[in-house]
Amino acid sequence: DGNDMATRVVHEEVELVGVGLASLVNIFNPEKIIIGGGLSEAGRWFIDKVAEEVAKRAMEESFKSVKIVPAKLGNKAGWLGAAALAQQYYSSK
Repeated sequence: DGNDMATRVVHEEVELVGVGLASLVNIFNPEKIIIGGGLSEAGRWFIDKVAEEVAKRAMEESFKSVKIVPAKLGNKAGWLGAAALAQQYYSSK
């Protein structure tokens, strides 16, 4: 069924993102991880599930102070940055 497949794909994505972020947490011990781009559009549920996955896989000491949050600009950061660069370029001429 299509819903079952979609559910499996989403859970696999959560696991893959969680594995990658857990590695980053273990290596860099960041204070915050900001999820942007298309992943930020998946909503709070996705980010919470990714955080759970990271918590399972990262070293406890490294993970305990990490906050995983959506980017404030969501999926808009790229085009907003491009627009700002264009405005800066044309206003300097």
